[in-house]
Amino acid sequence: MRCGQLGGRVTLSEHQEFGRAFIDIFGECALFDGLWSQGSREQVWTSHGDRVDALPPGSHAVAASEAAPRRSRRSAARWSGEGIVCSRSGGVDSAVVAALLHEAIGDRLTCIFVDTGLLRVGEAQEVVSLFAS
Repeated sequence: MRCGQLGGRVTLSEHQEFGRAFIDIFGECALFDGLWSQGSREQVWTSHGDRVDALPPGSHAVAASEAAPRRSRRSAARWSGEGIVCSRSGGVDSAVVAALLHEAIGDRLTCIFVDTGLLRVGEAQEVVSLFAS
């Protein structure tokens, strides 16, 4: 949703991704620092049926998946389980997943809050405060 609000274009993808998927990291990103390196293929968990057709001005792509190709893929997969990234939207589903993952793997979990713009007033700050503690 943010992509469209910032001047990019999001469309329905012909290939939806739900569950386990792999992304190829082809760009540098502070979000991945210390977790994933450029040129690696990483396992992620997805739940989307859209894709970015045009990035907002000033943005650049750093990863691609089968349903959202960007560049040619590497064929060798690498998954170590050393660290796991979990996107949090503020909803119940992602909260439960984050809590269960934290119980299972502790500090190896990195949660990223994604403000979809659909939360109630003040709820984004409440979500960040709750999960920061």
